[in-house]
Amino acid sequence: MMISVQQRDAKAFKIPNYRPLLPLIDMDCLSSVDSDAGAVLTTRKRGCSKDSDSDNSTGSSNFKRATMAISNPISILSLNSDVLLEIFEHACSTPATILRNVGPKKTVAPALVLSQVCRSWRTLAIARPRLWSSLCWGGECSWGGETFWVDKSDLDNTDTEEEDDDDDEPIVADERLVHLWDLYLSRSGKYLLNVSLSLFQYDVPKIREHLLNLVFVRQDRLMRFRLYCEQGALPEGKAYLLDKAPRLAFLEIEISEFDPELNPLAVSRSKAVSVDLSNLGSLRNLSLSGDVVIIGQANALESLQSVSLNHNNVAGTSPTALALLSRRYAMSPSGIYSFLSVTPNICWLESAIGLSDTVRPSPQRLLLRDLRRMHLTLQSGCAKGLNSLFENLELPKLWTLAIIFYDSDLEGFRWWTKNSTLETLTELHLTCDCSHNPIDEDLRGLLLCTPGLQTLTLHTNCISPQTLSLLTLQPLANGPGTSNLCPELEKLFLMQSMNAATTDPESSFISSQRSIVDLISSRWRGLEEREVYPGEFRPSCFTDCFLRLRVTEVVDGQLNPRTAKNISSFIEQGLNFELDILP
Repeated sequence: MMISVQQRDAKAFKIPNYRPLLPLIDMDCLSSVDSDAGAVLTTRKRGCSKDSDSDNSTGSSNFKRATMAISNPISILSLNSDVLLEIFEHACSTPATILRNVGPKKTVAPALVLSQVCRSWRTLAIARPRLWSSLCWGGECSWGGETFWVDKSDLDNTDTEEEDDDDDEPIVADERLVHLWDLYLSRSGKYLLNVSLSLFQYDVPKIREHLLNLVFVRQDRLMRFRLYCEQGALPEGKAYLLDKAPRLAFLEIEISEFDPELNPLAVSRSKAVSVDLSNLGSLRNLSLSGDVVIIGQANALESLQSVSLNHNNVAGTSPTALALLSRRYAMSPSGIYSFLSVTPNICWLESAIGLSDTVRPSPQRLLLRDLRRMHLTLQSGCAKGLNSLFENLELPKLWTLAIIFYDSDLEGFRWWTKNSTLETLTELHLTCDCSHNPIDEDLRGLLLCTPGLQTLTLHTNCISPQTLSLLTLQPLANGPGTSNLCPELEKLFLMQSMNAATTDPESSFISSQRSIVDLISSRWRGLEEREVYPGEFRPSCFTDCFLRLRVTEVVDGQLNPRTAKNISSFIEQGLNFELDILP
């Protein structure tokens, strides 16, 4: 039976027979703050202020002052309220972390520990709502400065030290921790909240629902909110809508697992979390993944800087609702364009593109001055639409582009048009591990759009001698028609999948030793090409090369890239080279 917050908070909060709560705070940290504060106060009390230090700069006087400060510490119980609050703020700078006390990780409740020291400390701590405003349930997390993202591995490995005999049994011992959660929310008053909530199936269903209800009722006070629910952990039969959080700056929601195939899921609205962006104008970081539904028309999100949209194609049961939600929530190039049009200051974008439409040409490109990084997951047939998206964007600071081709080839890029959007790109990362077709023409079409590329990562099974030849620089003396791709390339990573090896010696995806040596030799700049002044040389443009390829066997008389004389010379001059030959 749940105890109301008002009843519990009328008196000092006590947890009978629950001793672990008392030493939960790191008392060593508090002791160090105490001694530092005592030293400072003693120094000031004796007239040894910072200004007097500049007047008496001799080593002996400094030593005497330090000695007096150490030998005459002030008890922490005698500190005035202002100094105590400074110490309290420091001790509570990390969120209260409420965990099942299983294994090495324990519940940490700094504000509660401070409030139980004595009556005056309790009065002081309760009168400071800020001390109670940051809390995490079910997983360790920290947020500071610009960071609110949490390593999911911390959540998945909470109980690695101890295995339950029956994972299906609900954990009924958590009710006391629920009271602690309620107490923190009650004592936080009206202060803005930083909340991280991680729910798992082993949690009692009523507890999961209770925790969610408390947070969503107080959503108008949320400043940072992270919600993680593993598959099946979201309570049944209750819709959760986030639409009244005007001061929310950091939002991360992950419900179940993201389905990269974007198959329509027959999930009711009550089994997903809905987010209405129209009243979330203070957002700076947004991450939505899994069974999350976006509703409402987003207004100008001028504060938004970091966006990750990998939500599933959540749909209703009726065909009409299914079609509506498929168009509305499965991301497409035109959908991304519409979203970018209301986020003028975005710096980082990650999204899965599951629908292959095109963006209509606009008389004026959409200018995004600060967009620097884009990470995209493409379904089959979306490359053409992605080209139409870039044709309608002006991205003067786009430096990094990462594209993952899910269950598709590197297709459609051979028809890409050269435009100024990708001319500033310095890093390109391409992954199409499921590809089985030649990619050279599509790769050429994409690289023609990136003349300033400095780092290229290509992860695919389809790397062939033609791919290496495509990246090999040709002498300009070959004629005016010579077209070298990425002449400023500094780092090259070519990787074939280790689990897709072929035993066919005639396979077109087995590279030759000579093609590897030619590629590296063409990219490396010798001393004579790098000499600026007599005896002064600029660094070689090409510095790193990592190759994981299927390569023809080295027999007597053939060139071995690992021991080739010119490659060895390049390594001595600073080239970082690694060759991993797959079987």
